[in-house]
Amino acid sequence: MSIERQLIKARSFARSGDTGAARKALGAILNDHPANRRAQQALAQLTAGTAPGAAAAGLARIASLSAEGNPAAAFAMARDLAKRFPKSAPLWTVMGYLALKLSDADTAHSCFMTALSLDPQAADPLIGLAKVHEDRDQIRHAIACLELAVDKDPAHAQAQWRLATLYARIECPDVALVHYRHAIALLPDQPQPSESCAMMLKKLGRFDESMAMLTAAMDRWPDRFQPPFLAGIVSEAARNIPAALSWFERADRIRPNDRAVLGMIKNRAQIADWREWPRQADLVARLGQRDPDLNPGPIISLTDDPMVQRAHAERASGTLMPPTARALAARPVAADGRLRIGYFSSDFEKHATMVLMAGLFEHHDRSRFEIFAYSYGKEDDSPSRRRLVAAVEHFCDIRKMTDADIAARARRDGIDIAIDLKGYTADNRMAIFADRAAPVQMSWLGWPGTLGSDAFDYAIVDGVTVPDRFRAGFSESVIRMPDSYQINDDARPLPGPALPRAEYGLPPNGFVFCCFNAIYKISPREFDIWMRLLDKVEGSVLWLLKDNPWAETHLRAEAGRRGVDADRLVFAAKAPLHDHLRRHAAADLFLDTFIYNAHTTCSDALWAGLPVLTMPGRHFASRVAASLLCAAGQPGLIAAEEAAYERMALTLARSLDRLAAIRRQLIADRPVSALFDTRRFVRHLETAFEITAERSRAGLAPVDLDVPAAARSADRAV
Repeated sequence: MSIERQLIKARSFARSGDTGAARKALGAILNDHPANRRAQQALAQLTAGTAPGAAAAGLARIASLSAEGNPAAAFAMARDLAKRFPKSAPLWTVMGYLALKLSDADTAHSCFMTALSLDPQAADPLIGLAKVHEDRDQIRHAIACLELAVDKDPAHAQAQWRLATLYARIECPDVALVHYRHAIALLPDQPQPSESCAMMLKKLGRFDESMAMLTAAMDRWPDRFQPPFLAGIVSEAARNIPAALSWFERADRIRPNDRAVLGMIKNRAQIADWREWPRQADLVARLGQRDPDLNPGPIISLTDDPMVQRAHAERASGTLMPPTARALAARPVAADGRLRIGYFSSDFEKHATMVLMAGLFEHHDRSRFEIFAYSYGKEDDSPSRRRLVAAVEHFCDIRKMTDADIAARARRDGIDIAIDLKGYTADNRMAIFADRAAPVQMSWLGWPGTLGSDAFDYAIVDGVTVPDRFRAGFSESVIRMPDSYQINDDARPLPGPALPRAEYGLPPNGFVFCCFNAIYKISPREFDIWMRLLDKVEGSVLWLLKDNPWAETHLRAEAGRRGVDADRLVFAAKAPLHDHLRRHAAADLFLDTFIYNAHTTCSDALWAGLPVLTMPGRHFASRVAASLLCAAGQPGLIAAEEAAYERMALTLARSLDRLAAIRRQLIADRPVSALFDTRRFVRHLETAFEITAERSRAGLAPVDLDVPAAARSADRAV
């Protein structure tokens, strides 16, 4: 329905005396078009109609001043009018909203409370109070006000919608859904409640219901960008990649948009659809020109230019982490002399992050460090989670807390150093750090790049992932670890022997090249080389990770286009970690991808004794495998450029004795390798913590630092 028709409808309700329906109609306009002056004036005049005598005329003038963009003059007039009509609840309500416009929360609170004292049954002052609390990040207080408003007026659409949004923020999805559905019924002409409800259903894994709601929205508003774009996100989450591509394409046709373009690029990569590869570099270079706040997550696998990554991160951080004026002074040394360290993540469960860092918590020196794990992810009863809970002094489930409340909790806990383990990966809550959870804040492990935010003082890297020539790609000061930035758990079980090759679908003889990286990391650059290797090494196969049927179809077709029998591509089904590790012994050489290396996948292969050949690029994510190989004592498996990568792979495939010697060396060095020395890594990390905390307490700004190397652990049992 057009704005004009909605205004006519509101005036009709007002003339018939149904002011409640008129309010709803005008509220619907302002929900979608908050700056619409005609709707603002009509709502103020409607409110004025309930005020006594001359107050009504004054309120109409106040509404005009506000609509003209002069809230200060409007408030001054309202204040003068209140002296004449101190018992006008509508007048005090209007003053409260004007004070909010002027960012004067204390005055707004006082005005709304006065309005409530004059008219305890009014809902609008309660909604205003909720806004005051929400702006202060007092979400539970805001919810309480809105619940009271709904009790007084269950048909108040704005109250229902705000309740849904706030319950979603504190991870109460079922309650949020109830209020979303009320808002949809009360605002049938507004698309946003349906869209928000659909995304809540998606978060709960109820993909069919989510798609049904978005499909209905598309039927109702066929020219609107958001429903097909969100349908792409839902389809992607449901692993229906072709459908996701189709929806993103539809959204981009409605309104050319970088978010839709990025969705298309990302999903084509998921299924190895390389038809747009010749123009992909140009598409990637233009990302951000129309939509500056793109999520940097997918972009990290599309280009290895560290300055492009930094530019996207800095833009995104302004959206995800609004600047705050809070400055947190360093804390005095605790009574027991220990530093308090807080780790924040949604991955304290059965997750790759925990595979790497489980040993960290067990090896922290409790005489010097008090460890807090703040978990905002799902709760499972996995061995990884039980091991973590047993190892830390404080395990804090913070799922239902707001970002501001979490930061406040960390400040009350006296955290000296707060560490974000997520970055721009899924389910992150980086806004916690915008409000300063600790005097020193760091990024580590989960995100292979800069966060581009002043909220973070340091990023934990190493000299290979971030050498001096690529240092400008980070906005944070960098802490360079002496071996690798990546911790590994030397208590993880050793892999058993592989099953017979036939059990994995591999030929009994012949060379097995493998790459267990995610499909989206593979591009035609690597694949061209891999196919030439298969052509030159008779009887060889390429063993890849099974991800989705469309990727298999496309990769087999791409092999055929390069003159290679598609049956020489073998796909490994996903398997439990212990089974996955043992099957590495059935492969001969792991071939790494270029723009986004193997990370945990590389350390898995090296732990299993499988040689990994890599070629580092320019940004962090493209240099991780080189870092891990150096720490494992195998720098000879690092190629300088593509021709060398291909030449080295071919040489190794024709030198089985040499390859076997590398494998034996990897296995023999496992007990003494710096890469798998958990205690040594933890000592280095603790040294970094002490140096940065000491600088903070001395009032010194963060600076780049190289952590001095400790001695190798002598008491390891691997």
